[in-house]
This record gives sequence, C-alpha cells and structure tokens, in this order.
Amino acid sequence: MPAVLRAAGGVSTWSALAAATSDSAVNRAVVSGAAVLGLPGVLLLPDVADDDAARRRAALAYAGDGALLSHTTALRVHGLPLPAPDPVVHVVVPHRRQRRTAREHPVAVVVHRSRSRPPSTVRGGDPVVALETAVVQSWPLLRGSDQRAPALVAVRRRLTTATALREELQRRRVLAQRPALLRLVEAIADGCRSELELWGYEQVFTGQDFAELRRQVEVVVDGRLAVLDCYDPRAALAIELDGRQYHDSPRDRERDAERDVRLASVGIQTVRFSHRRLTRSPEECRREALRTQETRRAQLAGRPRPLVVEVPGRAGGAPRLRLALPAAAPGA
Repeated sequence: MPAVLRAAGGVSTWSALAAATSDSAVNRAVVSGAAVLGLPGVLLLPDVADDDAARRRAALAYAGDGALLSHTTALRVHGLPLPAPDPVVHVVVPHRRQRRTAREHPVAVVVHRSRSRPPSTVRGGDPVVALETAVVQSWPLLRGSDQRAPALVAVRRRLTTATALREELQRRRVLAQRPALLRLVEAIADGCRSELELWGYEQVFTGQDFAELRRQVEVVVDGRLAVLDCYDPRAALAIELDGRQYHDSPRDRERDAERDVRLASVGIQTVRFSHRRLTRSPEECRREALRTQETRRAQLAGRPRPLVVEVPGRAGGAPRLRLALPAAAPGA
C-alpha cells in the first residue's frame, strides 16, 4: 500500500487507496506507521507529513470537490508575506458542503463556507482563490503591519491593482475591520507602496498644504527610469521617503546620490527623509518640506516645468503617472 500512496504523490484518500488495494491493507499501513491518517479519510506518507504542499493537498482532498485554498494559506501560495509559518490550512467550500473544521488532526484545517464560488486560479497544481480574494479574506486574521503588508506588496510587485482590490472589497460587504481595509486601498490608489510611504501619507505629507502632491510618478532621464515617491508639480520637487531596507548602506546612498544628480539635470530637486526622521520627528520633516516647496515654487514661477501625465497601465492595469519633461531640458 505505501507504494500505491507514493505513486499518488504521497497524499490520497482512504477510499482511493482501498479501491487500489483493500481496506485491510490501508488499515495495516496506518497501524504500522507506514502511512499517517492526516485527516479523516486522508492519508499521507510519513516523510511528507510536514511538507506544506502535501498538507495543502491533504486539506483539499478532505474538503472535497470544488474546495479552494483560501485566506492566509492562499496568501502564501501567491507568494505574499506572512508574519510566520501558519500550521493551519484554510479552505473554502460550497455553502452546503458538510465538512467541519478539523484542528485536532495532524493536518489542521479550517473550513470556510461560501454561498458563491470565489474567483479562483491554479497555482502549483492546486486550486486557490484569486490573489485579491485572499488579501480581503485574510484582513481580519492579521494585525498591524502584517495586516497591511499583503496588499502593499502585491501592488508594489504589480501582481494586482488598487482597483482590483477595491472591486473585491465591494463584493464583500460584511467583513471585520472593513473600513480600515478600504482606507488602505484608497491610500494605495493614491500611490502608497510601503509602510513608510503609508506613514508619510497619513502622518506627515497630508492636508491642504500637500494637496497637489502626486505619488509614484515615473520619470525617464538619460534612458533610465526612476519612480518618485512624491512629486510636487509646481515646485518640480521630488520628496523621497528612504526606508531602512534599501537606503542604509554606503552603496545605497551612492545610488541615491547619483539618481538625485540625474534628476537635477532636468530641473527636478530632491529632498530625502530617512525612516528615523520621519517616524521620530514628523513635524520637523513636514516643516522642512513646506519650506523647500515654498522656495521652489517662488523660484520657478513662470518657468517651464515637467508635466505629470497619465500613461496606460501594463497589461490593462491602472494608468500610471509619468513626467513629461520640457523639450529644452537637458537629458530629456
């Protein structure tokens, strides 16, 4: 019987194994330890019992036809960040399916029911809810920055858009902490792509003084693309929020300096705020940005400046913002 189970990829149902061998052979394999009863009616080989992919297949076999990997399990399958490995496999099944949550077995499964089949796809051979559905489903299960990370990372990697997340949220009118997720999606739509940008959006560069800021604006100088965290069109001013992950090393700082010089060659001034300053001295950062903004606007009054234009999104995605440089600007 173990050979039959290995031929099935290490995971199979009792009924399928019994049909290929016999009930008594399956029972002997479980009693001897040659197979693990991971869930009611589902067996695994001992050497795959701790493998995440095998556990997911076992959960789907237990849940039956039409089941989909969902919630935080689906986030992991889609490659989105989670705070720690989750020992529980989440699946969603048709509303009338008689399957119960089974946490006490070697493979812990949480079964969710849905009256309508969620949008889905196949990843790694397994049926899984769509990425946007997984983000929305998982929102009440996570906390703090871990809660916001899947949506931020998915949009930053261009795996989805704020529009697609908003549409999925519209389909789920009943959701714990729904207003907070809606605010996050709107901030993402406005250009936030990281926790630091979200902090700046909500705590620093906010209000009427910064109403004209555009976020995530692309500019091409000397054939090289840069994406500006924030851009003031009247001041031709880029405001960069330097997170710890990509701006702390000497090499990072050299790269940033080279980019700032390149932008300056087409008339765009850059001011940078570190993670430390933004989070510890937000009012000081705000005042400094306002002073620079006011000075630049006065200096450039009546002079040509780059224009912010919309360009079509990739693969039919949301439009992107790009700077159209003045024709006379060097490096345009």
